[in-house]
Amino acid sequence: IINVAVTYHNNRYCIVVGARPGTAAFAFKAMNYINELNIITEEDIEETCRIASDELSFSSNFRGTKEYRKTLAYVYVKRGLKAVINHVS
Repeated sequence: IINVAVTYHNNRYCIVVGARPGTAAFAFKAMNYINELNIITEEDIEETCRIASDELSFSSNFRGTKEYRKTLAYVYVKRGLKAVINHVS
């Protein structure tokens, strides 16, 4: 239905979402937001997820609606960020 990659390299977070219309796409606005923070709080993670799910386009098909995919993107970005942040700290 959807896939997400979150990485931390050279002191920068990278967020990519795939299985949406077209090819996988970088969540540039979300990346800019989180990369400008000195200390990342739970609220910052939530805001990053909201930005990422809002900035990308999703579509419906027989596997899921665009609303469902948008919700999954939010949840998967949150899980990915938490995993990467915990690993980096």
